[in-house]
Parts: sequence; C-alpha cells; structure tokens
Amino acid sequence: MKHIRQRYLDIIKGISILSITFLHYEDGLLNDYANCFISYFMIAMFYFVSGWLDAMNGKSLTLKERFRKRWQQLGKPYLYWTIIILTFDLILYAFGYYNNYFMAREVYKAAILRGVGTLWFLPALFGGEMLWHMVKHKLWTIVLTVFASYTYQHFYYLYFSHVEGRLMQIIEAPFRVIYSVTTAYIMIAVGYYSYKIINRVDARRWIALMIGGLLLTVSFVTLKINTFPHFQSMIECLALVLLFKELPDGKLWNYFDYWGRNSLSLMVTHYCITLVLSKIIVTQFLNTEFMGWITIYAFIASMIVSYIFTLALNRYFPYLLGKKVK
Repeated sequence: MKHIRQRYLDIIKGISILSITFLHYEDGLLNDYANCFISYFMIAMFYFVSGWLDAMNGKSLTLKERFRKRWQQLGKPYLYWTIIILTFDLILYAFGYYNNYFMAREVYKAAILRGVGTLWFLPALFGGEMLWHMVKHKLWTIVLTVFASYTYQHFYYLYFSHVEGRLMQIIEAPFRVIYSVTTAYIMIAVGYYSYKIINRVDARRWIALMIGGLLLTVSFVTLKINTFPHFQSMIECLALVLLFKELPDGKLWNYFDYWGRNSLSLMVTHYCITLVLSKIIVTQFLNTEFMGWITIYAFIASMIVSYIFTLALNRYFPYLLGKKVK
C-alpha cells in the first residue's frame, strides 16, 4: 500500500522547519515568550506527525521492514551529512575559523550520535520510532516505556541540567542522546493516539477549528505557569494539526508545503553551512555584529540559497536526502 502524502501535514512540517531555521538566525528581536512558544512545537511536531502517520497507515510494517525503511531515510543521511559537514568544518579549520577543541568535539558528537549541529535530530527520530514499534502492540508495554522514559528524563535533569566544563559536557553527551530518543518516543505515542481518538470523533469542521484555536490560545496564555514542557508541546502540536487539517486549502500554503516536503534538506544544511557562512560574511566582510535586523536579512538570503541547494540535491544527489535513486 503506497503512502499518500497529506498536504496539511506537510504544511505543518514546513512551518516547523522554517520556525527552527528562523530561530537559529534571529538574535535580539523576538522576546523570550514568543521564542519559547515557538520552540515547544517546532521540533516536537516532527515526532508527533510520525506517530500520526503511523496511525493513518493501513499497512503495518514489521520491525525489520521499518528499520530498513528508516535507515534509508534517516540513517544514511546522518552518515552522509556528518561527512559533508565535518569536511566543511575542516576547511574552515584550515583557515583558522575553528580550533582543535571544536573539531575534536564535533567528531566526538558525531561518533556517539549526539550529532553535528542539527543532525542530532535524525538519530533521535530513528531511535524513537524503533522504540515505539517495538512496544506499541501492547498497552502495558507502552505505559511502562513512557514511565521509564519520564523517570530517565527526571534523573537526566537532576544530574545534567547545569552542566559546566568540558569534561562534564563530554560525559553528558551520550546521556543527551537517550534523552532525545525518549522525547521522540513520547511524542510519537501522543501523535499516534491523537489520530486514533480524533478519527473516531465525527466532528464538524468548525468544531475542530474552534478546539484547535482554543488549545493554541490556552497554550500561549498559560506558557509562563506551565511546568510540564512535554504537555505544552503536546497541546501545541495537536492544536496546529487540528487547525491545518480543517483550514481551507489554497496557494497561500504552497511555500510551507514545499519546505514540509523538503524539510530534511533545510534541516541538514541551514545550521552548519548557510548560517555559518552568513555569520562569516556579516562579521568578517561587513564588519558588523550578527544580531538585530541583519539576522533577518541573512535568514531571507539564506532561504534563497537553501532553495537552490534543495533543487540541486533533489535532482543530482537525492540519495543524500534518503531517497532511492531510480
């Protein structure tokens, strides 16, 4: 059974990856409140959508089949882009932009799956999906794994929430990988059951829109008093899915749809390549600080460059994005 893309999910993924990219560029313009609100959904949405799609899919893959499929889509791109980015870093190192410690740290992070730059996301999603597909067939195993995940995260925060010093950062890194995998697993499970529950409720469009808008408003208003980040992410992800599932379609959403379908390309290139180049141009050639409105101009320019990158990758190097070459 061939998977049929859902445009509303691609639109939401596009909004999420553009939010990630924008927040990495922006410096000094958004207040902490807006920054925090966006950050709660922008990464979690990809996990949530993974669970949502799994619930939608009529064909149940075996764990082995799922592993092979996601290894192609996530595992191989992690290896390819780790080599590409480290090579790029090595060139900058040769020109004195990076030092010995930075290069050693990047190699270490890549080796333990902590990931160079934004590449940490690929092992997190891969690991979260594999964990989910191992336990999802029985409710008690799901509950037990969720409990174990939250227990682990509690102790992670207890011991590593205020990590300082290079040695402690080295020790903390592999534990952070497990933290990211458990976070992905929890949000995948939430996305899966959200679809199952919503699909059983035959609600009118205006009701779904109202609920989605209400959830998003409540999430924004209660942001300062919420002490449970995962719950905040769950509410925001569910609200956005409900809204965009029912909002009228149109050309207005084409840009977000495009980047939703090409989110991996933007994710792997924007942070360690285009953002670094932007900072070099602004600080070294324009001789000014990378902050304020110039970061927005850099973001806009980088999106044009990223579009060209994406066109080239899809046409000439699709395997770098986990796509099988025909």
